[in-house]
Amino acid sequence: MNKFNTFGILFISFLCTSCSNGQSAGQPSADTEGFIKKLNQQHRFKVHGCAINYNGTDLYMNSTVEPWIKALGKNYRKVDSTDGANLTNLYIYDDIGVRLVERKMISKLIVFDFV
Repeated sequence: MNKFNTFGILFISFLCTSCSNGQSAGQPSADTEGFIKKLNQQHRFKVHGCAINYNGTDLYMNSTVEPWIKALGKNYRKVDSTDGANLTNLYIYDDIGVRLVERKMISKLIVFDFV
C-alpha cells in the first residue's frame, strides 16, 4: 500500500509541474497580450444604485439619449430600426464597446449593453 501512496504523490507532482506554463499569474502570456492591449483605460464604467457612472458622469436608464451622447461623445454609428413593431435607434460606440438602444415612440433609452 505504501508503494501506491508514493506513486500517487509522484504522479500528482508530475501533473502539477507539467501543467504549469512557467509564467506567474500576474504576467500576461502571448495568448492574452493582444486582448490586454485592446482594453482602453480611459473608458471607465461603474454601476451604483440606479446610475451608471461613466468617467465621473452619472447616467440613468429611461432617460433621453442626449445625456449619454454628451458623456460618451459623438463617435458613434447610428442605426435606425427596420422593425415596424419596435421602432428603435441604435447608437453603437465601436471604440468604447457599448451600444445604446433608444425607443423612438417615447424617446427614452431602453438598453445599454457592452458589445
